[in-house]
Amino acid sequence: SDNNESLGDRDGHDSPTRTKYWKSMKLGELLLCFTFWFSTWAVFKLFDIEPYQRPIPFQYLDNSGDYVRNLTNNESREGDSISASILVFIAELVQLCLCLVHAHCWHSGSSPSSLHANVHSTLCVFWVANALNRIATESVKNYTGYLRPIFYEECVPDDQYQGCTSDDIGEGIRKSFPSGHSSSSFVGFTLLTLFIHANFGYGNYKRIQDQKRLHLLIAAARHSSDSTSIIPDTLETDAVSSLRARVISTLALFPMGVATYIAAQRVRYNMHFPADVVGGSIMGGGIAVFVHGLWF
Repeated sequence: SDNNESLGDRDGHDSPTRTKYWKSMKLGELLLCFTFWFSTWAVFKLFDIEPYQRPIPFQYLDNSGDYVRNLTNNESREGDSISASILVFIAELVQLCLCLVHAHCWHSGSSPSSLHANVHSTLCVFWVANALNRIATESVKNYTGYLRPIFYEECVPDDQYQGCTSDDIGEGIRKSFPSGHSSSSFVGFTLLTLFIHANFGYGNYKRIQDQKRLHLLIAAARHSSDSTSIIPDTLETDAVSSLRARVISTLALFPMGVATYIAAQRVRYNMHFPADVVGGSIMGGGIAVFVHGLWF
């Protein structure tokens, strides 16, 4: 994988390795990842893309002349869930910083090329995953134009239900599906879970065991065929290490629990329908798993 790819000499000298990295194609890939992330952020931040203008739902009663509202969109806001700015901080920036600190500290004893490769992969995964998630989430939101459960409360329809009369209204009330909070939290916290599992949990333990098996098989092949008898004894299962790795991988699911809580809040406070948060969660988690597999 790219994480194990050599970027320079493995003689422990950082300067030649760093120089070779800055002159390699890897730098171009890093800049491309950043440009992709920044450009998607800029497009959806600076340009006001209008969602599909779904008609205001109502039923007109001929006998009485009354207008009846669709009850699914007639909910009231029950509270304030986590804000978008705080979500970006905890679901994106915090997990990125943790992953970069981990990449540097955990590989500080490794060769400079290994450290550069790990940091490089961490940054690319973060930028590409969040960019793809933003594109997918905003594109589906704008295409469907699905009304939120609190649509009537925010819109305040006119007497004929042909338009909104509220002055303090944005297009967000027409962007219910999928939940952006759910997709953002799941893409960020899924990446954090995968990093912990791969570098501290059973994923790391299994990789170390596979490397030991490979080295012993190579050593056995270089000697007489009788030396292969040392392999089973040398590779006896370390029950303590294996158990510890499984416990860490299980505990690594905690960030996923935080993402689930953030998604559930959106339903609890009537900001989204259950299908909105399920769709956003699947979208964010799926993108995180896919992009993580591209570099690790």
